[in-house]
Amino acid sequence: MKIVAKMVKRLMQGKPITDPERETEEEKQAQNMYLLWDDAGHVQMDNKTKFKYYNRIEKPNPAPPGTYESYRPPAEYLPSEKAKAKYQRLRNIDKKEHFLPEQFESLRHVPFYKRTIQDRYQRCLDLSLFPRRQRTRLVVDPSKLLPDLPDPKDLRPFPERLSFLYKGHTACVRSISLNPTGEYLATACDDHLVRVYEVLTGRLMKRYDLGAPIQQVEFSPSPTHNILAAAVEYTIVLIVPTFAAHDAINEHSVRFLRASVVNADGVATDAKATAGLASARAGGITQTTIDTDETVHQPVGDLHDTEEKEKRADYVDGTPQERQAGIIVKVKMHAKVKRITFHAKGDYMCALCPKDHVKYRQTVMLQLSKRTVFCPFRKFAEVVTDCRFHPREPLFFLTTTNSVRCYNLMAHKLQKRYKAHGGLTTCLSLHPDGDNFLVGDTTHHTQWFDCDYSDKPYKRMKSHKGVVNSVEYHKNTEAYPLFASGASDGQVHVFHGMVYDDYNKNALIVPVKILRHTRPVYCVTWHPSLPWVFTSTEDGTVSCWTE
Repeated sequence: MKIVAKMVKRLMQGKPITDPERETEEEKQAQNMYLLWDDAGHVQMDNKTKFKYYNRIEKPNPAPPGTYESYRPPAEYLPSEKAKAKYQRLRNIDKKEHFLPEQFESLRHVPFYKRTIQDRYQRCLDLSLFPRRQRTRLVVDPSKLLPDLPDPKDLRPFPERLSFLYKGHTACVRSISLNPTGEYLATACDDHLVRVYEVLTGRLMKRYDLGAPIQQVEFSPSPTHNILAAAVEYTIVLIVPTFAAHDAINEHSVRFLRASVVNADGVATDAKATAGLASARAGGITQTTIDTDETVHQPVGDLHDTEEKEKRADYVDGTPQERQAGIIVKVKMHAKVKRITFHAKGDYMCALCPKDHVKYRQTVMLQLSKRTVFCPFRKFAEVVTDCRFHPREPLFFLTTTNSVRCYNLMAHKLQKRYKAHGGLTTCLSLHPDGDNFLVGDTTHHTQWFDCDYSDKPYKRMKSHKGVVNSVEYHKNTEAYPLFASGASDGQVHVFHGMVYDDYNKNALIVPVKILRHTRPVYCVTWHPSLPWVFTSTEDGTVSCWTE
């Protein structure tokens, strides 16, 4: 009945009667059909077909034959007998063409081309490997790809100009260190001398001849100790430079090292007569005193591997003459000491001996107040390069050739291992807050690691053109969020590195200044309370750069 009702309705409207099913099929066909050519002569096609049509690339046509391939080339194209002999001596890879031009009377005299199959195969390869789709290239302004960084002028103060030069070195200066107050600067030189300068005046206060090239010097970071440690071959020399602190601090430092102060006759005296030196507040040090005390150091031998194998290190008290010069204690090791570092409280010290054939003795820890020695690792096969103590927690960071290991000293276990990609790691610096650290390597990179972020570097900066020899954070990052890196290309790059308390906000790293030297830079260190950076170079130049 519904079909009849529809037919009656169509008759009343004056429309022809058609089969509904047939009508549906015709509508479907009409939807699938489209006009190929419109009135303007343009092809009508859907978007996909249109994109393929207008973005297609025509196949490459073979190059047309030239005069060289002609069956009747001019006479100047025909090779001589000498040219034919030279062509025969060439290797197939050196021949530009696989045939020599020949002249024939007619085209029917031309023989079959021997390399027809090879040429057809190469033509098929060209067609199969040729791209058939045109890709749109993004046109982007290169300046928009750079991050939006603040102007370095808004990040001042930071070191910009050379203000002081500390002269007197005759060889390479490998290490420099400032005491906790920032008043005195110690340098380690290959001319066997440890020199101590007054920072603000550049005056040479004291020299110590240790008889061999000094690898590193390091002041104790504790403000209650006045101890200067120097690594020289198989020995760590602990010095108390009495002019650098008050007499009470000098007395406490000597008692801390468990050594009594004696005079030249070997009789114990009070600490007010220490080192045979006048106080810096009482007129300073004379050149005669410097020359007298310079050569009193007596070298000690290394620990014998057969007779003293069980000893990790051995403490030796200084002679009376050494005590008067300020050399209090010497520590003998099995191998040459490459690096030394103090704990923040000044009681513990770590010494690295990378060339010790007993691998677990590469890292030796010393407790100075009790004169104890222990090796924290019993099974360790990798070569160590640098180490640092965490400033607040019982953590110890140790760099190997391609990684940074974080050990928990209380739990006696490896807490985390960070992957230092690239070349061999050379140096390490820990942020005063302990949540970030810097690593330099031989591939000219300075890597910033976030301890809470990942085991991979947060930023990997390739700003140098030589091996990065030293990286260092400023000790007061709350006032001066700065760090610097020195490399063998003679440049020191100063960065602004702000670490935020908000864990959802990444650290801000901005390069602010490049300090240029004429020779490779070996050591970089910061003033503890000012935005001053101190550098040492291969030619013995020790510089102070100020804001």
